[in-house]
Amino acid sequence: MRYSPEGGVVALRACAEGGDLIIEISDEGVGIPPEAQPRIFERYYRTSQVEDAIGAGLGLYIVRSIAHLHGGEVTCDSTLGEGSTFKVRLAKR
Repeated sequence: MRYSPEGGVVALRACAEGGDLIIEISDEGVGIPPEAQPRIFERYYRTSQVEDAIGAGLGLYIVRSIAHLHGGEVTCDSTLGEGSTFKVRLAKR
């Protein structure tokens, strides 16, 4: 919600897909530049357009670490100026 405009929509969806749990979080925020997307899950990494926002660049790193510990993965689909969708896939055990 931190990177979405006031009044913007942040959507949370969850479903089962092929026995896996899928959690998707979408926003209408600033989006992530294509050149930054490969690095967003790195510890302490922050893109240039959010340098003024409060944070340490740990959130996505922690989310990915937790997903990996549970045999899952996290992906991001983002369009600059339109928003981002993060998908967490947790494998059924």
